[in-house]
Amino acid sequence: MPCILHHYDRISTYTLELLQNFSKRIMIIENIINELLKDDSLNKNNDLSNFISYFSNGRFYHFRCHGFMECLVVTKSYSPESICYWTMNLVTPASNNFMKALSFIDILKNTHTFETNSQFKNLTMEMDKFKKAAMEIMNAAKLYNINCHNL
Repeated sequence: MPCILHHYDRISTYTLELLQNFSKRIMIIENIINELLKDDSLNKNNDLSNFISYFSNGRFYHFRCHGFMECLVVTKSYSPESICYWTMNLVTPASNNFMKALSFIDILKNTHTFETNSQFKNLTMEMDKFKKAAMEIMNAAKLYNINCHNL
């Protein structure tokens, strides 16, 4: 395997591991959301609805991102174009949606109804772990050191 492909393979294998762990974290958060939604009074909160909507969109792009990376690792079909596609069309939209979702968590933290809810406290703790894991993925993506805007 040529040197650059070996370098891409190491980064991609590492990134795939991060994505697998991130998928598990997403499922934990989904379970907490489902528990929160059992409380009818919370179902009517627009900020919670917006959080769920953006989180769901982020989840959609994340799982596409995860699957695409898995294909790259299995096939070893690394190219700057395929990595840029992954970054620009999958990682970026996932990140953007998750960031919007996080902005609604910040709003909800200041709402009395949520301040005292134990499931919401669990959600905020998981979201803190989620943010750290997301940053690891973003940092791993930078390791490719490809300028996608020139392709």
